[in-house]
Amino acid sequence: MSDQRTFASVPYDSRGEATRRERVLQEMDRVIPRGTLFAIILPHYATAGRGRRPLPLETTLRVCFLQQWFELSDPQAEDMLYDSESLRRFARVALGEDTVPDESTILRFRHLLEQHELTLPIFDAVRDLLADQRLLRTAGTIVDATIIAAPSATKNATTTRDPEMKQTRIGNQWYVGLKVHVGTDTRGLVHTLTTTDAAVADSTHLDDLLHGQASTLDGDKAYGTAEDQAQWDASGGTYGINRRGKRTALWDRSNAARSKVRARCEHVVLVVKRLWGFTTVRHRGLAKHRVRAAAAFALANLSLVRHKLRPQGPSAGASGAGGAKRPAFGAKPRPTAHKRPSFRRRRRFHARFRSERCAAINLCTASLKETPTVLSPGEDGCFGRIIRMHESRKYGSADAWNGLFDATNVLTCDDSCFPAGPEKIITLTVMEIAARAADRLARDLKQQATVMAGGRR
Repeated sequence: MSDQRTFASVPYDSRGEATRRERVLQEMDRVIPRGTLFAIILPHYATAGRGRRPLPLETTLRVCFLQQWFELSDPQAEDMLYDSESLRRFARVALGEDTVPDESTILRFRHLLEQHELTLPIFDAVRDLLADQRLLRTAGTIVDATIIAAPSATKNATTTRDPEMKQTRIGNQWYVGLKVHVGTDTRGLVHTLTTTDAAVADSTHLDDLLHGQASTLDGDKAYGTAEDQAQWDASGGTYGINRRGKRTALWDRSNAARSKVRARCEHVVLVVKRLWGFTTVRHRGLAKHRVRAAAAFALANLSLVRHKLRPQGPSAGASGAGGAKRPAFGAKPRPTAHKRPSFRRRRRFHARFRSERCAAINLCTASLKETPTVLSPGEDGCFGRIIRMHESRKYGSADAWNGLFDATNVLTCDDSCFPAGPEKIITLTVMEIAARAADRLARDLKQQATVMAGGRR
């Protein structure tokens, strides 16, 4: 798909603002390391031969990402590419110009990833990328496990459940499916993961979730054993697994404090299960879902740090709405939420404002001592430092008429913005003051007319 748009995309480009889905796709497109992922998949990807020419690897890989983010099956992914313009732009597919991947093409690419387990090195590549940019911490590890449910019904050809899926009980509720064990850093970014059936105890895979550099270990009570605690205490590390045993007030306070740290690993699970909908398995077998879990958590890591990660390539749809850097002509700009300035920045602002105001007052006082109290327009002028205009005396030194609050008969002007000679500055300044005065007069007349109209009623 080229950057040049077709006539069919003209109405889409003329929209005033992008949707939330488009903005998220643009942000994810900027941080995905496509070059590294292409190097992993390309040796196993089909090449052009005597048969049908394969689709570009970039297109099929992007469609695979869309399946992860929107919980799409292979037929649903094909239908969404025809229905949604934002998804087509992310997948680099244009109707009428490019071939839209069909269901069988998406299926074969998914089987390719499952056959060679290519999402596992993709997960490692994303982890290394975060480590290189110092976004992944190694000082501590938080371990946790989440259950991906499997259908418990036996209404199929063999009238049996998936033999690789087991059941387990949490409280009084039974679950059937698989379990994904993850090890995260203290920020909640996953650095290791493994998958088992749901009946496997969490503590049996604790060693698989450690990278060997962590000095602290946090997790829920399912990972706590006396042997592991003795080993961590002997090595000088901090063992932050929640305590087991009879509950007391002291143990409750200790577990509550540890749970505040452990809860950070739930953020990535929230993204995968709640935002992206990976709560139920779609296929049979653990191997297929190990591949999907690695891809899902790799993308979840990128999603959590997409605002901090340096861009890895051009954004999706750099031209046109959805990827437009500026709105269409005449469109109302979208309001943006401004972050409150820091205390240090506010303190510098107020210090600068006080110095500017004192300089303006001193300059005006010196000028008024040498001249009469009331000056005629254009008779005399003052040139000094830059002062700030504001409707309130609290935040500015000059009002909307360019008059000083401390000397109302003195008008201020800024001649630094005019690249003209000294003989033209006075004329341009008078024009600027006249324009502002006319604007203020028009507003006053409108308000007066409104008040008069209300009195007549």
